[in-house]
Amino acid sequence: MADYIRKEHLQIDGNITERVRRLINAYAAKSAGNPFGSFGDEITITNYEYSPIYGARFSSQFDKRKVTAALRPNRNPGKYGRSAQYTRPDTVYVWDFALNTASNFTNKKETFEVQGSHREETCPTCGGGGRVTCSHCGGRGTTPCYHCNGTGRVSYSSYEQTGYRKYSDGHTEPIYGNVTRYKSCSYCDGGRIECPHCNNGLVTCSLCEGHGSIVRFLTIEQTLEAVHTIKFFHDSKILKVAEIADTMANLPAIALFQDKGKSLDKGIYTEDSEIASAIDRAVGEHDSNVDSGSHILFQEAVVTRVDLYWVDYNYKGKHYYGAIIGDRFYDGLSPLSEYAFKLVKKANKRIGGLGTANAQKLLDEAKTLSVYGLSTEVKDIQGVLTVQFDKLYYFGVSLMSWIVILFATPFVFNFYDTFNPVLKYAHFVNDPNWAPFGALPGIQSVMFIILMMILARVLAARGHDRRHHTVFGYVFSGLGLYLLGALGILVLLFGLNFLGVSIVSGWIGFLAWKIILVALAIIIFAGAIIVWVIKKLIGLLVALWHLIF
Repeated sequence: MADYIRKEHLQIDGNITERVRRLINAYAAKSAGNPFGSFGDEITITNYEYSPIYGARFSSQFDKRKVTAALRPNRNPGKYGRSAQYTRPDTVYVWDFALNTASNFTNKKETFEVQGSHREETCPTCGGGGRVTCSHCGGRGTTPCYHCNGTGRVSYSSYEQTGYRKYSDGHTEPIYGNVTRYKSCSYCDGGRIECPHCNNGLVTCSLCEGHGSIVRFLTIEQTLEAVHTIKFFHDSKILKVAEIADTMANLPAIALFQDKGKSLDKGIYTEDSEIASAIDRAVGEHDSNVDSGSHILFQEAVVTRVDLYWVDYNYKGKHYYGAIIGDRFYDGLSPLSEYAFKLVKKANKRIGGLGTANAQKLLDEAKTLSVYGLSTEVKDIQGVLTVQFDKLYYFGVSLMSWIVILFATPFVFNFYDTFNPVLKYAHFVNDPNWAPFGALPGIQSVMFIILMMILARVLAARGHDRRHHTVFGYVFSGLGLYLLGALGILVLLFGLNFLGVSIVSGWIGFLAWKIILVALAIIIFAGAIIVWVIKKLIGLLVALWHLIF
């Protein structure tokens, strides 16, 4: 093919018109939410041209090798001996060794031992003994006993006479109490036990694994690496069709040229100067990567063509475009994609305020349309919407929590303060002279407020679970869920009251309050002492200053 066609305008006839309409309508029919139905005969083709995509791919299969030194325990003494043909990496020519090869382009990495490089050596760590000093006990073979901390004695408590108490009339009585005594530790001998990590202070050498010698050798790390350089040639307007631009390497193509060999030279392709230049550049780039540690197993040059037909058409007075490859229409701009992206754009503009819920409906409609590239934009906006709905829902939860706390807390207080028949059976609880009785209403009210705050956090973390038609729906869902939860907690509290739980909680709350008051008193007293001491110290320092100077 001496002259490659880059663009050819075709005469529009009845067959072309019928085929284009059929493929466009087939594309539109795939969308369940297509509001247009079939475009039918309303499509008018204004331009139809053959605009193929040419692909040039140059590939090389590289064999890369690297020599490194290695060692392992000598599990078979005498197998290799003390000398070797190859002792250093620079004595090995990696290409003298027959390793794996590839017939197809592949990527793989393997390591091979160099035959003739193995030699036995005395282990440098243990000196051939196979054992080294234990690092835990320092070679002593014993460690401090963990029962007595190395002292050899353990303490125990004995209840016995500790002295006498003398009274004013002259008689005495013995005094008894707990006395700390010590006895020899039964787990050790003088505070040390046998080291659990070694045998008489020695452990097996980790380098030679107790064999006393090692084997040093060289390895060749072989990497089979396939390198591809791909270049496409096409009309720039094809990039306006996103699906084609993104999937160009996977489009159905026709092979025009293929050459494979040990090493391909420049100038192997002469049919098209632009494609030939691209292949020659790739040959040079691949060959420049060859060095002493890298060889090329084989190379391949392939030229393909994708038969693409560009279509411009009108629908209801507006211009649209796309491309046809085989029996498939690729949408660049159609009434369907235009409508879908308008929905997403409109949804994005309505985020915030009263239009937020409507934005969700617009996105839901857009999701039903099978338009390439739409899902990414929908996903991004959906994430923003979800955050907005959670905020509205949380506002409802917070609002109701304050309403419940402000209006229900007094009711809880009055219940425990004046109307609490359940506690009649416990006379001491209803005794006004019993201190916790007076604190009970306040303690139960505080408990109720804390539970209401916890409920708000739990519901807020849960998030909204349904879609509403208006933004108020998210607010009211938060209000309603919180109200139901608050009523449930209120019923639970009163139910526990009938079981006498409030007696226990009231006493515990009263005790906690007393502890807080005592702690505050101690802090204030300690602070006063500290201030007094500081004042005294400052006065002393001032007196010394005047005395000296």
